[in-house]
Amino acid sequence: MNKVLAAFLFVSMGVAGFADMPYAKALAGAQDLVAKKPNDARARFALGRVLFVGYVSEPETLDAEFDGDGYVVFPVDAPVQLERKESEISDTAANSLRMAVTHLMRATRYNANDALYALANAWAFEQLAANWKRVMAGESLGDIASEADAWAKVAAENRRAYGMAKDRDVQEMASRAPGPNAFPSVLAAKNLLRLKESNKARVTEAEADRLRSHIAKFVS
Repeated sequence: MNKVLAAFLFVSMGVAGFADMPYAKALAGAQDLVAKKPNDARARFALGRVLFVGYVSEPETLDAEFDGDGYVVFPVDAPVQLERKESEISDTAANSLRMAVTHLMRATRYNANDALYALANAWAFEQLAANWKRVMAGESLGDIASEADAWAKVAAENRRAYGMAKDRDVQEMASRAPGPNAFPSVLAAKNLLRLKESNKARVTEAEADRLRSHIAKFVS
């Protein structure tokens, strides 16, 4: 069965200033920085993103670079939608997803006030929930011990991202205006509505109406 991989990768092709970096180099650099700065949210977030790329496509190269402080950075574009069959998830990819989720959870623990971190965590957890048996193989991840736990985390992180970003996104809408999908609150709102439609999250009609109303503000 095809699984929609709502990737927070912000990867795009041919962005000025970004060159193809070997995936192994990006991964090693991100891991080294986490080893040096284990409580650094940004380092954990960067490693989580690199690992998630590995889960999605197991690439040889990335559109990425190291900044002056040694963090792996990506072009800042709107998230892309990717698909991958569950049957095509290799053991290596499954391990990359487990590790990605672990580091993204740490990032949100060390920086609980960043909507993008919460949104990234939600997307990674959605892939974990959608492919629970294949990826987890009977194991647990912290207090996430079942597929139901993972789906509950998906909804919770999307709500957290929405709550943190909605007022700021409205304020910045006119000055940024790159399209609705570039705003974390809009993406989180759409995710929650999609989860409602697929019966993966309990979303009341009142909440759904608020989410739709928020999305409508960004659609000209």
